[in-house]
Amino acid sequence: MFQGPVLIIEDDPLAQKTLASILRLRQHVEVEVSDSTVGALERIRVTDYTVIICDANQTRLPGESFVRAVGKFRPETPILLIMEQATGSESRARSLPLEAPGPRSRRHILGSPGRRDGRS
Repeated sequence: MFQGPVLIIEDDPLAQKTLASILRLRQHVEVEVSDSTVGALERIRVTDYTVIICDANQTRLPGESFVRAVGKFRPETPILLIMEQATGSESRARSLPLEAPGPRSRRHILGSPGRRDGRS
């Protein structure tokens, strides 16, 4: 179970609403949403999120750049980047089992932008 709020960064309103609903219903967690990585940075500065779930295909601040930016002030916060491959009108998203972050899941499933021990 998550011990604090989860932040979802997704610019597609339907995907944002669906993911937030799943987390609220299945994980019983407080969920906040943002439609852009740039807009989310200030929230992340003031709120210690349990995990950040982010659409990697953001236009102004793409996923990898976002992870580096967050790492400057929240290096231990796990970030799950959602990567999509689209072919025509179909899109497939890679999914991983969602579990509360801990030492094992942080390293193997979610990763964090800047662990002090050098692992991600």
